[in-house]
Amino acid sequence: MSFPASTKQLTLAEFTHQIEQEFISGSEIAPALYATATRIVSDTEQQFGEARYPIHEALNWRLTRFGQSARSTMNAVLLQQESGETWQAKLSTPRVDQKKTEKKGTTHYQKYETPVGNGSRAFLPPIPLDIRQKIAQRFNLEISDDESFWQWVEAHPEIDITLTEGGKKGLSLLSGGEVVIALYGVNGGYHKLLNDSRQLISDLARFCQSGRRITFAFDQDAERETRQRVDIAQGRMGRLLAKAGCEVEIAQWDGRDGKGIDDLIANQGWQAWERQSLRPCLSPTGRFGNG
Repeated sequence: MSFPASTKQLTLAEFTHQIEQEFISGSEIAPALYATATRIVSDTEQQFGEARYPIHEALNWRLTRFGQSARSTMNAVLLQQESGETWQAKLSTPRVDQKKTEKKGTTHYQKYETPVGNGSRAFLPPIPLDIRQKIAQRFNLEISDDESFWQWVEAHPEIDITLTEGGKKGLSLLSGGEVVIALYGVNGGYHKLLNDSRQLISDLARFCQSGRRITFAFDQDAERETRQRVDIAQGRMGRLLAKAGCEVEIAQWDGRDGKGIDDLIANQGWQAWERQSLRPCLSPTGRFGNG
């Protein structure tokens, strides 16, 4: 469920409440997962008498990026990796997206920020014990609370994985017991090499064991041009995954019920995800889309 960007200065308490509503109520994210996978910070904090700047530190920003007046009132929710790194952040006072604003002629805001120099990364958040156990039971496996969840998934190719775009969508599906890896976007699972060939990002390649079933669950866009771009990207990534031995499918649902998978679940319930249809990513000839 989308929440409009706002330039209103929010207190830390107001921002915390807004984000909790957006994630837990708006995207059906389990409170325990929300608590482990996110962290809310102010831009200027005091620790042992020393000033710290958690947002700048998380996003690898220089302190001169904003003036002191902006830093003193800004808050952010950080989406945390299992490793403790920040995958993405959402600011209480989002920046103007200059490229989109110039292209569309109206003011557009940067919905999310990624750490400078991060490159394409997958979202692999810490998973609480109850969700670990729910997933393990689905696949008749065992898992403890003190081992890396994602190393455990990597070691078990019989565990199906769903790929989507955006941290909230990933956390929404994880809340229901699906193993989900979120990317920054549909193009975020691979990168182009100097010889113009494409390669899976390392965060994704580590899970590509032979026989692993991978499902794409990207947004169901209404615009024809956007759908074509998504199809091309899915075809490119699907071929790379299939080459690694994975079985790749694409989830489809009625976009009127929710553009994103979290919208679908929030609007129609978890059973709507269970009813979504699947189609092979690649045809028998290995071709898909125009990529």
